[in-house]
Amino acid sequence: MEYALLPASEAIANAKLLSGTSKAQVQSWEPTVADIEGLESNLSQVPSLVEEGPGPARHIDDPHRYLRQYIAIEQGGKQRIYINAFCASQGSDPNEWRKHLVLALDGGTCFWQALYDPSTQKFSDLRINGVG
Repeated sequence: MEYALLPASEAIANAKLLSGTSKAQVQSWEPTVADIEGLESNLSQVPSLVEEGPGPARHIDDPHRYLRQYIAIEQGGKQRIYINAFCASQGSDPNEWRKHLVLALDGGTCFWQALYDPSTQKFSDLRINGVG
């Protein structure tokens, strides 16, 4: 499938969601081509992540099957890339997902998020949407 690096304005507009708290300051930064290539080449790590939380452990089998949105965020001096992934293009404009963050409350494994640390080339904080 494909991916899109979303503009910094999406990080600012969705700061509360991306930080997980209303108090944390979220800023954007400009990832290099090497940062994105590193993320893409390390996507094979995602199936080994297990979602933390109540209920049965869930994971993502094949992250390449999803459309992926990347937002470069900086929080507490740490640069991360937020990954928002989903099964298919949403909405009437098939390219809208390349410009704006796609949000869904449910959808199960069709919607997941994680963080990528370009300095360590590791993924963390897997979250999978609930089943509506």
